[in-house]
Amino acid sequence: MRDSAPIRSLLLMTLLSASAFSAASEARQDAALRAQLRACLEVPNALRRLDCFDRLARDTVNGGQPVASAPSLPPPQARSDEARPPSSSTRAPAPTANRDVQSRVTRLEQRPRGEWVFHLQNGQIWTEIEPGRTRYEEGAEVRISRTLFGSYMLSIKGFRATRVRRLE
Repeated sequence: MRDSAPIRSLLLMTLLSASAFSAASEARQDAALRAQLRACLEVPNALRRLDCFDRLARDTVNGGQPVASAPSLPPPQARSDEARPPSSSTRAPAPTANRDVQSRVTRLEQRPRGEWVFHLQNGQIWTEIEPGRTRYEEGAEVRISRTLFGSYMLSIKGFRATRVRRLE
């Protein structure tokens, strides 16, 4: 019985020193992580700052290894001024960044607030977003092009261009 007491005390001392060493190691890691976080906070450029945090998170979570599979993102929502998907293959496509739509105005309507509705020969229907004092004519040739920020401009020769969105 007496021989087991020194073994128990030696075992207890080993466990206590291991846990103290582990706690000291974790404290050093926490201090290093805080220093790296402070360094990321001081990066003036927003994209580089985000990149710094991303690298730090990746290194912290999985030891610097790239993530095996990134979570899939939902498809982007269509904006209200973008063209709706065609209901049949006979509908004319909306303008894209590389291609404009050209057609003729077959019918014009004016809404109570002054917005013009353009019914085109290709079946598309567009309405003005920013009405002005311009009067348009049926039979006029129009060109609809996509602008830099994703909206659409309708232009008719001899008239000012107007911002439009597609109804059909």
